[in-house]
Amino acid sequence: MRRWSLARPYKAKLKLPYLEGMFRLGWPKISGMNWAIILAKGVIGVDILPLDWLLDADGMATVVRRLEERLRDMLGVDARLPRVLMSDRGTGMYAPSGHVTAAYDRAVRDCGFKLFWGPDAKTQSPDMPDLLLHETAVSWLRGVLRRTKPDVVPWMETPQQWSRRMMNALDECNRSKDVEGLCLQFPERVDECLAEEGARLDY
Repeated sequence: MRRWSLARPYKAKLKLPYLEGMFRLGWPKISGMNWAIILAKGVIGVDILPLDWLLDADGMATVVRRLEERLRDMLGVDARLPRVLMSDRGTGMYAPSGHVTAAYDRAVRDCGFKLFWGPDAKTQSPDMPDLLLHETAVSWLRGVLRRTKPDVVPWMETPQQWSRRMMNALDECNRSKDVEGLCLQFPERVDECLAEEGARLDY
């Protein structure tokens, strides 16, 4: 797959302080549990969302409104928090046209964050998991979750039991993976994508 549209917008933003000023956000759904993954300053964090949370613009606005508290949990009460939000063009954040959704955009601005892509992300490929760093962190967590067994048969696992298993997986990933190195990889991945003329990368 060729993704020529990635080159200019990515390259123009590479002066941002990746480890100090950015985090990555994702929102997979596993076993009926909705959760947001946060990658910031060499630490992986997870926000386990309410059971009635919906993946839409209002739902993503809720994620943003909870974000500062989660970052404090990850980085410390007195830490200087990153303020640039980098994500993909997923549901609830951007419309298929690439324009930011109103509720998500309002929450980002109200909470003092900025969007890496700005209000119009149409130059970003909608399919680029090999470039987005949080996707690597998601794969790490999923790998640990696949290896761990619930305390009960899977269909009897409660949200509380699943949440404990997720937190254990999170601790393992932060201990055993080079998360700080991952946070610094974005420029390298962009350069590799350009060198490969937009071909899919092995991440």
